[in-house]
Amino acid sequence: MYLEVQLGESDPVTYNLNKSEIYIGSKSTNDIVISSSEISGKHLKLILTDDIWYVIDQGSTNGTFINEERLVPGRRAEFPVSEPISLGDKAQITLLTGKEAATNLKKLVQPSANSAGANQDNSDKTRVISLKEMQAAKERKLAKKRTLAADKKRTESKRMRAEKDSLKRVTLLAVMWLSIGGILQFAWVKYSDATKRKSTTQKAYIDRVVMDGSPDGQDEEMIIPADKIQPLDILTSHLKSPKCKRKTELLFCEKLEDFTVAPGGVLEVGSDLAFYVQERGWLMAAQEFFQKNNKPEISDEEESEKKVTEIDPELIKKMATLMLINEGLGKTFPPSFRPRNLYIIFYSSNDELSSVAVFKSQNLPVIAMKYSLEQNKLDGKNGIAMANELSRFVQFIYSDTAASSASSVAQPVGEDE
Repeated sequence: MYLEVQLGESDPVTYNLNKSEIYIGSKSTNDIVISSSEISGKHLKLILTDDIWYVIDQGSTNGTFINEERLVPGRRAEFPVSEPISLGDKAQITLLTGKEAATNLKKLVQPSANSAGANQDNSDKTRVISLKEMQAAKERKLAKKRTLAADKKRTESKRMRAEKDSLKRVTLLAVMWLSIGGILQFAWVKYSDATKRKSTTQKAYIDRVVMDGSPDGQDEEMIIPADKIQPLDILTSHLKSPKCKRKTELLFCEKLEDFTVAPGGVLEVGSDLAFYVQERGWLMAAQEFFQKNNKPEISDEEESEKKVTEIDPELIKKMATLMLINEGLGKTFPPSFRPRNLYIIFYSSNDELSSVAVFKSQNLPVIAMKYSLEQNKLDGKNGIAMANELSRFVQFIYSDTAASSASSVAQPVGEDE
């Protein structure tokens, strides 16, 4: 199969898909590089599974579109043959069969070779060669042989010296690598032991928090003290600050579109990391979640709808925060990220803060595991129970319906506002 790449009005370029996994983007580390500001550093991934090509958007800024429908980042979609896929507004890629690719390529015209001796004068010339000329030719021939023999001897001598020097270098390098290998092996054993102890401790902590049905004895490890939480006025003042500029901020901004919509974004605040997100889309997702997973056991549709709309607005905001943590932040979080306090800050359409949640970064795997476990237990009727259970892993310190108490200290994990 072949891939045809069309950027703007330029001529299309055809690539042979000779691997089962291919990355496309503007960075030079990709398999196929498209140099354009419309294309993200790592924009798209192609994978071949059971003779079918699939596309997976890598969280690109300008998106990937099939039939004008934007692909969900991280979710694979089948790549239809001969139907172009848009990368942003200017670039298109098309999957072609070998026959289709051949018809699109320009034919190469080979220059015809001139017949040897076509203009050669075939008339024979005869002349007399003297004995003196014959002797001179013989001497020239002998001189050439002597020169070739001398060159061959010099070449052989150089080769033998090079082999000797090469053997010395190889021996020296072998000794050096053996020494370095011994040192690295010793260091690796020490590092592995330390890492194993650390990961074992972390796993034990996660398993205990997730599997134990009661939070007793665990709150001290999950709660962030009030004096360690950023004041609300500081978080509010940073809503208009430039975001997604530093290296740490870009780790998230490049992978999740919701973190790049102004005035939202990711910002380092002191030693903490704040995620400013427009609340509208996530609140709608949370409401749909409760509509689907809190169906009252009654037949009257009007009464059913009324029951759903009566869900506490604060619980909807909690669920929106938890969904953002699980579906957005959890998929972009670097494994080696050093521990910090993380803030999920929702702002309304009039650019005012509507809710703030904070949790420790090392609790992210706990939340992800617990989210998965609770979701597996859903029977379509206990979404509220799930939201309340997951809420104890995050501290909700402010919401617009309780603005009068916004300056109060953070509530303990699991306690409602």
